[in-house]
This record gives sequence, C-alpha cells and structure tokens, in this order.
Amino acid sequence: FKAFEVGVSLAEIENNVSLYLDSITRRNENLPQEEMDLAVKIYQHLFQPLETSLDPNKKICLIPDKILFQLPFASLIAPDEQFLLQKYKIIYAPSLNIFLICTKKAGSFTPNKTENILSIGNPAFNQQDFADLQKLPNAATEAERVADFYERKTVLLEKSASKKNVNAYFEKSDIIHFAGPYVVDEYSPLLSKMILADDAGITDIKDKVLMNHEIFERKFVNTKLVVLAACQTGVEGIFNGEGMTGASRVFLAAGIPSVIASQWSVDSEATTQLMIAFHK
Repeated sequence: FKAFEVGVSLAEIENNVSLYLDSITRRNENLPQEEMDLAVKIYQHLFQPLETSLDPNKKICLIPDKILFQLPFASLIAPDEQFLLQKYKIIYAPSLNIFLICTKKAGSFTPNKTENILSIGNPAFNQQDFADLQKLPNAATEAERVADFYERKTVLLEKSASKKNVNAYFEKSDIIHFAGPYVVDEYSPLLSKMILADDAGITDIKDKVLMNHEIFERKFVNTKLVVLAACQTGVEGIFNGEGMTGASRVFLAAGIPSVIASQWSVDSEATTQLMIAFHK
C-alpha cells in the first residue's frame, strides 16, 4: 500500500468539484477557460501526487468518496493538456470488496464469441402515467444499431418493450442494453424504476415498470454486462458510509460484474453515437 497526502482541504476540493460540475452541465459548446482551469486544478490535487506510481498500461480502478462520486474523472485535464481518459484506462467501483468480487465473477465466464444481447429501446410508455418524461426517439435507433453487432439478439422497441416481454429474456441474456427512461426515487432507491411499454389491458402501474428491488431479487447467471443508456442510472443519492446508490449498484448486487451507467441527464443523440461506438 502507498498513501499520498495532498495539501488541500476537503472544503476546497468540494468547492472546486461543485463549481466544475455546475460548469460542465451547462452544456457550453466550447470549454470556457474557467472550466478548463478547474479541470486542471482538480487533476493536480487528486492525481499529480501519485502519478509516479500509476502504470498507464494498466486499468485503474477508482473508488471515490463523498462528492467525488459525482466527479467525472475522465474529463479532468493534466497540465500537458491531455484529458485523464487519454492518459489512463479507468473504471469505477463502490468499494474495494465489490471490485474484488466483480473481478472474480467476470473471470469465471467462459469466453463466448456468440454472445446474445437483449436490447431495449424507447419503450412506449403511457404519457399520462409519467407526464414529466419525454419520448426518446433516438433510443429506438440506438437499440437496433447496437444489437446489429451481435449474432444472437433480441430487440424490444417501443410497444414491444413491455414488462412481460422484457421479463421473458432478462435473465437469459449475456448482455443487456437499456435505452429508455429511468425514474429516480430519492427517498427510497429500491423504488426507482426503468419505465417500460404500456401493455394493452394493464392498469396497474407496477406492471409497466421494472423497479430496483425487482432487479435485486433476480438471479443473473449468464449476464456479464449491463449498459444503462438512460439518465442518472449511476448516481441517485450519496450517503455517508454507503457512497453512491443507483441502478448500477442494484445490478452489481444482483451478481452482474460490469455495469455502464450515466452520472447525469444526457443528450439523447450524443448518447446514441457513443453507445454504438462502444458496442462496436
């Protein structure tokens, strides 16, 4: 073990991260100088002291604490003007124990060149049930396009993305891709939910959504990767001693070793291009 102490207070780090998050979520087309300065400053505080001990050829696992759970480390900028993601390959984990458990689980899978994918896109939900949600037309295209990279695929789009259909394939898939709306319950994360299609004749709202606690109760034997291309699936709340909670944590707890999720509301068209490139 090596420990590194940085000469900056927690209050200053929290302030800089808050300012940085506020700046990058305003969606300015050009990076303002203030934003770049903050990205460099945070990099210098958190990464520069330990750079001599980091191997750029190895994957680096980040286990953040407190406000750092919300920080997109990949976007930080080194003094040489490279993004952190250009210098290092990074992944996140809620804790060291979970990282070790997930690594062991991932290593237990037999290599399979014909993985099957369940790709869900733009479920046709009832607008009256979720008045604040918008349809995601790009999500249907995304779900179709990403599925094309797999020899075996099940694609559920719009009206076909009902809970009944999703349940039929959910635990049988090697890879699950969900491109649809996700609703956060800030007071009870296990009641946060993936919004699915409004099946004809079904009136109970519980039969139109897939809640976190339902996912937690499943047994995913073959599933090795879940991609949650919905908004705020990575972070719902941050609690002292528990860290980040969200849909990503629920899938990890259900035994799936790798989860990709988003940290904030994302642009639908940009996400589509990113997800297609990722699966390719």
